Order: sequence, then C-alpha cells, then structure tokens
Amino acid sequence: MNLKQQSSHSGRRGQAAALSIDQMTPSHTVVFKRLIERFPRDRTINMIDLARVIESNIEFFFGYDMRLHYPDFTHLLCEMRSEQRGGVDESALKAGQQLDDDGYVFIDSSVTAAEESSEVKLPPLFADLVDADCALVWDLLQYLNRPEVTELSRKLAASMKSGGLLYLVNSTHAKISMEPMFCTVQDESHILFSGCDAEEWISPGYSQREIIEMMPEFHLMHATLLQNGLQEMLLEKKP
Repeated sequence: MNLKQQSSHSGRRGQAAALSIDQMTPSHTVVFKRLIERFPRDRTINMIDLARVIESNIEFFFGYDMRLHYPDFTHLLCEMRSEQRGGVDESALKAGQQLDDDGYVFIDSSVTAAEESSEVKLPPLFADLVDADCALVWDLLQYLNRPEVTELSRKLAASMKSGGLLYLVNSTHAKISMEPMFCTVQDESHILFSGCDAEEWISPGYSQREIIEMMPEFHLMHATLLQNGLQEMLLEKKP
C-alpha cells in the first residue's frame, strides 16, 4: 500500500459535538460495505480521501492493495473558513445569516444568481491524478455552498476514471458540528462518526436530490439512512 499526502497537518481533536449522534458507538454501515465489496482484487486501487489523516483508517486499508491519496482537503478547508470568519459577528453565523462574497460558511437554498457566479475557491486536489477508482468525501458537502459542491464534483470527476465510486455521508439534522467529523473505520460494516467541536452550526440541509443535481458528473447507486440520522450515499462517475 502506498500513501500520498499533499501536506502533513494532523488536525486537532476538539470536544465531542452536541449532535444527535452516539459518538461512542460505531454505526452499522450498509453502503460503505458495498463500496468495499466492489474493490477490485486483481490490481492496485487508487483512492482519494478528503478527510484528515486517521491512522486507524490507514491500517484498515492496509488489508487491500491500495494507493491512498490525501490532498489534506479538510484541514485546508477549515483554515480557509477560519480566515473567512475573521472579524465576522459569529452570532449572525449561528442565526444562519449569509456573509458577503466569499465570507460565508454555509449557504441556504435561497442562493442568488449573483452568489452562484462568484469565484469559487477550494483547496486543491492532486493535479496529476486522473485514474482514481474511488473517493471518500465523508460529510464535507455540508461545509460547502452550492457552487463549491459543484466545483468539487468537477474536480473529483477529473481525477477519477469512468465508473469510479464516490462515498459520502449527509446529515439530516438541523445543526451540525462546526467542523467536519472524524469518520473512523472500525471494519467494513462499522464506522465511528465523531464530532470535533462542541459548537453547533446551521446545516445547509441538502436533500439527496439536491446533491445529485449539484454533482452532474455522478449518478446515485445506493443510499441508506443510518439510525444516527446520517445518510450514506454511493455515487458512480458517469461514462
């Protein structure tokens, strides 16, 4: 197994988030297991993981002939959001109000045409990777506005081969942790979802249909709702 990391930030572990999620008990996952079952056994698998580097996840994937690519996306996104929040009235953020231009953290379904056309800034992926078999997006879409989701979809599609698989989780709760969760793989059927901050933020509330519309390069293969209110989704890159 090979590990390619864009940079080496470890990320910090904060307090558990005050979510309606049992963070001490791993969730029984159905869609993640289907992803694992589709791994080819006769060649090396190229996987993009947009989460923070979690040692136990790397150990889990050691059981497969896999080349892991970590662009450090989550850490860099959190840094960008922290800079964007600088000098902003955080009480307005908690009330779900939008900030000007690139300064918002979330954007709701009433996004305007002007906001749609604003410049989209996201952390980079690997420019030379074009044949990834799969990508782990986890809960990152909840921390992106609509144009950013569409741009991320475009970037991932450019890095993946036709038929490549994309795994994500989407919260059905009204509030989410301030930063993306730590998603720790226990085995092919269990993942421990842990919030990394005690503070809550308004969720963008993307529906399954909205996610598919924002990611036109992919189509939905499987989806299921976990008992903790998280929805697993497995998407496939279109030919």
